[in-house]
Amino acid sequence: MSTPLKNRVMSISSEVDELHPLIEKIFRQMPSIIKVEYTHGVNEKGADFILTKKSEELGDTEYIGVIAKIGKITQNITSINNQIEECVLRRIACNGKKEIFLSEIWVVANGSISDNAREKIYDKYKTSKIKFVDINTLNDLAEKYFQDYGIDIPVSDANYLVIQKEICVQREQKFSLLPPDLNDKSIPLEIEKVDDDYASKNKIIDIYKFIESERFASIESQMGGGKTRLLNNLVCHFSDLDVYSEKRIIPIYISSGEIFQHSKTLSEIVDEKTKGFNLKEDSRRQYLILVDGIDEVKNEEDNASQRLVALIDEASNSDSIKLIIASRNICNELVESNDVFRRNRCRIKTLQLKMIVDYLQQVCVSLNFKKRLIEDLKKSELFKVLPKTPIATIILAKLFAEGNEELPMNMTELYAKYCELSLGRWDVDKGLQTQKQFKALDALISIIAKYMLDNELPSLSKQEAKEIFDDYLLERNLQLDSRELLQNMLERSGILVEDQEGNKIRFKHRSFAEFFYAKKLQAQQSIKIDVNVFHPYWSNSYYFYIGLMRDCPDLLTQIIDYPIMHEGHRISRIVNLAGFLLAGYQTPYNIIKKGIESVFVDIGNYYHEVSEKKTDSFLGRIPPIHLLALLNNVMDQNYNYKYFEGAIVEVLEDYATKPVVIDGLPYTIFFLDTIRFKLGSDILFDNLVEIYGTELPTVLQLAIGHESKRLDHVSPAIKKTQKRIMKHRRTSRRFDSEITKLYSESING
Repeated sequence: MSTPLKNRVMSISSEVDELHPLIEKIFRQMPSIIKVEYTHGVNEKGADFILTKKSEELGDTEYIGVIAKIGKITQNITSINNQIEECVLRRIACNGKKEIFLSEIWVVANGSISDNAREKIYDKYKTSKIKFVDINTLNDLAEKYFQDYGIDIPVSDANYLVIQKEICVQREQKFSLLPPDLNDKSIPLEIEKVDDDYASKNKIIDIYKFIESERFASIESQMGGGKTRLLNNLVCHFSDLDVYSEKRIIPIYISSGEIFQHSKTLSEIVDEKTKGFNLKEDSRRQYLILVDGIDEVKNEEDNASQRLVALIDEASNSDSIKLIIASRNICNELVESNDVFRRNRCRIKTLQLKMIVDYLQQVCVSLNFKKRLIEDLKKSELFKVLPKTPIATIILAKLFAEGNEELPMNMTELYAKYCELSLGRWDVDKGLQTQKQFKALDALISIIAKYMLDNELPSLSKQEAKEIFDDYLLERNLQLDSRELLQNMLERSGILVEDQEGNKIRFKHRSFAEFFYAKKLQAQQSIKIDVNVFHPYWSNSYYFYIGLMRDCPDLLTQIIDYPIMHEGHRISRIVNLAGFLLAGYQTPYNIIKKGIESVFVDIGNYYHEVSEKKTDSFLGRIPPIHLLALLNNVMDQNYNYKYFEGAIVEVLEDYATKPVVIDGLPYTIFFLDTIRFKLGSDILFDNLVEIYGTELPTVLQLAIGHESKRLDHVSPAIKKTQKRIMKHRRTSRRFDSEITKLYSESING
């Protein structure tokens, strides 16, 4: 036995607060005990616990009364005698529902029980079946059923943490796209702290240490970037009893729906989630609330953002509660204007080619085309536009593992191939019946996806799903059994899963629901372009719809021309339009160029309006040079694709050779020029300097210096610009002071 465990059992000094929780935990782990009822109190009738045991011989039920005592049991056994005499009385048990007699009595102590005491009790109660559990037996039971008791934390806390970890592991296994034998082959995630400062680079952080030191963190990534897995990792980490012993942080995982469906404070949520665990007051303890899927709520944006900001403010002012939110890119002016949110914004980095290839090799161990695979990935259009995320990599791995070596052209085609494979379209051994089932399941899952997303349902009752299957098949002469088809979908598709009770179904990943929602819209041959096209709840469905259409000039033109409704909509448009253009890759390229020109002109004008205080923007809280860095990073993250190179070059050349008067045009050219260089051009900012010369805004002159240094590129034009601004700073204190303010003072002052 471990010394810490033995020492802790021996040092128990409180019967109610320490010994009772320990033995309750042990009893609940015993396979022969089917129920543990805590009866300690004024009406206990001698027994601190009543255990229900199933008889191995006859299969009938037996009841055991437990008497718990602190320390040694020697000569003075009066109180034990009194409790035993009460134990033999008839009693009401099972929450008052049943009258029982105790067939056995256990006397438990965390000290020794003398032979004399045992003999006296045996002699006095010869007709009762009495067993003794002394310190040695108790130690053995603790070693067998509660090894972690040696860690110096309260039993109630340990019980809660163990349950949270078990739930987390089950959740990870249920929603994993990989078979159980491959779940250990995870893709490592790198987290970076988002920094708006031009003078610094986003740093890779240890997310566990970051959370320990901060009261709030936002974790963002694109679709399938690993947000849920990261939250699961955090729950498992902080549920580890050794970690808890040192850090005293209790994780609480909840969905966004639980946050936005009511107005509970974080403190009230903690009380609700820990109710029934009898957690004692502990000044060291902190609660870590992890909210998954902030973007999966279609509430009115103002209501949702106000709610979220209120929770962020509550966490930032609390010493006992931390808040972590996970979402796709957050584009909301109210949330982004919150100082705590901006200071604690983190992002899951996209995967590098080597990480993707290494993972594919792990999963596809039977494949013998390592060199060709690497070369195909490097050359393929897929890799140039495919989001380098865990979900895309896992789906690609599953396709390869099934022998499908043909690379899809984009993310939508990747999903389409995976879903066809999962639904059994290519299971040719089953012949026509498989094709019939596939087409029916494809249509039915699309109906379910639309129903769930339209009604904001995270899950659907199995009965409701059965009714959808019944209604669909009743109207069609397909000779398919709805119950069998539904079960087939749940057992083999890997797209939808049942919960543990088998009463509800849900999509393994939200993006599957969005993909099938898009398929339903495609089948209906109708889609409405309105403000929702850039709403976080809907934008991914539009993305998949465009990907299914591929060649859709009219649709993309409508989206490009749709008027900007508010600042959040404007930011979301800047971020998401790139994905829409990539999805519609077969659309005539002049439409793609139109979209590129529209978004780059808009972001240039946006910066101009904010920096000149022509609009009341939350971004006005940021210093001018740092705002320019932030927006430049946004464009780099979303538009640095080879597919856009032609459009970017053409737009840049148009403005360089035919100057026009557009608000913010210098900033537009700056953003375009930066990405053009990153896509392979050997020219950087020459046109910008040539067009504007000494009239170039000071903030751009500074940014040119920072960006050229970051990109390790110098030209005569850049040198001339830097020389001029450095000379001006040396000769004018006022100018030097103004430069300092561009870095240190917010635009709004």
